[in-house]
Amino acid sequence: MRSPSREWLLALKEVSPDWPGERAEIVKRLWKRPDETDLLLDLLLREGLTEEALRLVGERERNIPNRQLLALSEQLDPARAVPLILRAAQRHIDRRTRGSYHEAAQVLARLPALIGKQATDWEICAVVERQPRLPALRDELRQAGLL
Repeated sequence: MRSPSREWLLALKEVSPDWPGERAEIVKRLWKRPDETDLLLDLLLREGLTEEALRLVGERERNIPNRQLLALSEQLDPARAVPLILRAAQRHIDRRTRGSYHEAAQVLARLPALIGKQATDWEICAVVERQPRLPALRDELRQAGLL
């Protein structure tokens, strides 16, 4: 079976007399294909199926791009969004380059609006404590107003 494209799925939604039924069948088929994780998660996010998207992230964490982790975090309550944001930031930090530290700081800059300054300060301290020998990371966090 050849995979549908994002465009094809959008077109099908527009003309389908039974989109929820067809969507359920498409999700079921895509779920069986790990190589289609990106397309499946995109569909789940677009359709607002956050619980299914969260389950998919749990099952296939390594295959989920940061942009999708962050898109999912926007659809969740703070308690469930923060771990996804932290995971996306840690992926950037793990690359160990100045540019990736900047990206991590940009990701973490989402926290104050979500959980407030005090909780953000606590989360940022925890991030820094896990990476005590990365002065460039601290500098990028400082520049982003997080330290």
